[in-house]
Amino acid sequence: MRPWLPLLLLSALALAASVQIQVVDGSTGRLLNGSMVMVWQGGELVYVGYGSPTLDLAPGTYLVEIYAFNAWFNQTISVPGANPIRIVIPTALLYARAWDMAAGKYADSWTVEILGPDNATLAAGRGVAEAEVVATGAQYRAAAVTPYGVLYGDWTTPQPGQNLTLVVQVPTAFLQLEAYDVALGKPANFTVRISGNGVEAYGVGAVRRELLAGRYDVSVVANLSGGVFSYDTTVSLEPGENRSEVLRVPTAVLYLYAQTPTGSPIPNATILLYGGGRLLVNATGPSVAAEVLGGQTYTAVARYRNMTATVDVAVEPGARLPVYLNLSAAVGATIRVTPQPATSTSASSAATSTASATAGPRTAAAKATTAAPAATTTAAAPRPPPAASSLWALFMAAAGALALALALALLALVAMAGRRLKASEDLGPPEVVEAA
Repeated sequence: MRPWLPLLLLSALALAASVQIQVVDGSTGRLLNGSMVMVWQGGELVYVGYGSPTLDLAPGTYLVEIYAFNAWFNQTISVPGANPIRIVIPTALLYARAWDMAAGKYADSWTVEILGPDNATLAAGRGVAEAEVVATGAQYRAAAVTPYGVLYGDWTTPQPGQNLTLVVQVPTAFLQLEAYDVALGKPANFTVRISGNGVEAYGVGAVRRELLAGRYDVSVVANLSGGVFSYDTTVSLEPGENRSEVLRVPTAVLYLYAQTPTGSPIPNATILLYGGGRLLVNATGPSVAAEVLGGQTYTAVARYRNMTATVDVAVEPGARLPVYLNLSAAVGATIRVTPQPATSTSASSAATSTASATAGPRTAAAKATTAAPAATTTAAAPRPPPAASSLWALFMAAAGALALALALALLALVAMAGRRLKASEDLGPPEVVEAA
């Protein structure tokens, strides 16, 4: 052994310095005692361990490598130098939240996540998620699992030491719909349906839902006495909108009356109503009320024995329209009429006139043979010819019959109007029947 070697070793030990290496979290300032620490000098590994080690290092330059937050960091140090040596890991604190635009607040019931550069989930939580990440230029974003699907926020590059909230803006809107019966003038228990953007929502009379902003199909299924009808429309919602809308279903009411031509109700008539190529109402009685969708044309039919009546009715929305079905005998029906017996007055008069006419010439002839008329005697005025007298009598009889017929017709019209009014009042509003 060379005599100078122990002296050299003693000199090196005398020059060695005690150095503490501290690994510090750049966001919180706390020591990362769980991180791995490796110290190199040249290509030689001087130390490997965890936490914040205290080492005796000879003067010189060293490379310190640290493994923390699933990443490697390195820093060159010099001995002697500052002591302790603080190596700060560049981190940032991230929080993820979901903002409900319709409610105007953060949603506490939705699951949110923090995603890394490769869309890997770094943290997840209900209402809020929190993660500490390395701030070395990497990008992060938030995701929200909502009833409308998974929505994402924008990519963000956090800075070292930053506390940053990543927000997912959920473009929701509130929509409330209420069904209204235009003909009856009141809210109705119709079925209201909202569909679109993957949403199907139903309600009876009204429905209120929070939806994503966008365009939706709205339909009201009205189970009316005149059948089942569907009224359709569309609604467009803006983010954050709170809309309440009344759906005015354009209904109408048809009051169908079966009656005789003189206005008398027919109690056992069959009343039918057709619309859109289908039978809507099939009822028996003198009248029936049918609520239908306005703006369409319907066909009403009434039948009783060999009588029938058919009427096409165009009804406007909101109308309450009476329809009178005047039944008459069908074509080809036989109508029996009992003749009245003739009187004897006309025959006696005719016989008397004939006898007088026959006897007249005979008397004149007899007188002519007894004495000749005086020259100054004036002849009596001749009687009117029988033909003229008959024409005058026929004219007067026809005029009287025509006047009587007009008077009877006027009385019949007044009576029919009175009976029709009375029938409508007596029947009241006809009973409402369900669709056939």
